[in-house]
Amino acid sequence: MKAINDASAEVFYLMGGASIIVIVKPVQNECREILYEPVWKKVQGTYESILSLEEIRVQVEQQYGKSLIMVIAEYPLRGSVYRYGNYEGGEWIEIGTVSGYA
Repeated sequence: MKAINDASAEVFYLMGGASIIVIVKPVQNECREILYEPVWKKVQGTYESILSLEEIRVQVEQQYGKSLIMVIAEYPLRGSVYRYGNYEGGEWIEIGTVSGYA
C-alpha cells in the first residue's frame, strides 16, 4: 500500500484511455454500496477531459457526505486501485495495481 501525498496531482486522462470505476459507501448508510459516475473536467482549448482523485472525493462528498470511496483507474496496459476514508487520517491510499484492460 502506498499513501497518495497530493490527491489533486493524481490525474486521469479520458483521451489517454482512462477507464474509471468509483464505488461509494456512504458512512450514514454502510449497508449500501453505490456505483458512482464522476463528472470529468474539460480542458479548455483541447478535446481532453481530466479527473483527479481529489475531484472525485469532492464530488462524492457533495452528493453523499462523508463516505468510503474506492476507485479503480485503468489504462490499456496498467492501472491502480485506490481507497479513501478507510484508514486513519482520511487519506487516499493506493491499495493495488492491475494489468490494464487491453
